[in-house]
Amino acid sequence: MRSALAITAVVLMVASGFGGRYATSTEEPVDAFSARYLSFVDRNPNEVSRYITGSITECLPQEARTYVGDPVVMQLATKTFLKSMTLLAEGKSSEQMSNEFIPWIIKQAEGASSRQKQDLLVLAKNGLNDPDTMACVMFAFRKSIDQRIDVIATEWDLRS
Repeated sequence: MRSALAITAVVLMVASGFGGRYATSTEEPVDAFSARYLSFVDRNPNEVSRYITGSITECLPQEARTYVGDPVVMQLATKTFLKSMTLLAEGKSSEQMSNEFIPWIIKQAEGASSRQKQDLLVLAKNGLNDPDTMACVMFAFRKSIDQRIDVIATEWDLRS
């Protein structure tokens, strides 16, 4: 199971490289969005995780949605997504990402049952690492950040 998690981690890293670049290629330069993302993750990782968790199910292909019904699998999927996007935003090479990500995902999955680990593997192969899923989650996250900033700006305007 440990080697299967390592293989899945490699698959996730390769796919997230494409998905991350696809997800951030909008009007805002990638470096600017990466800096905003890393700043937000650094300030409030729990809120970022909440945004990711809230959008994963909707963004996954229909056949993969059953695997995130287990809270442990959903938490692992969220952590996996958060970590892979953070590594991408930090501009790490594929080798650096693999060296950091593989031991990290194995450690994260230590408390999971063999069934939950298997579900994470199936999820990784059937939608979690899909570029469309990753783009969908990142666009939802980006929209949430923008709405949050708009709300804060509106509140500030009301006080002035």
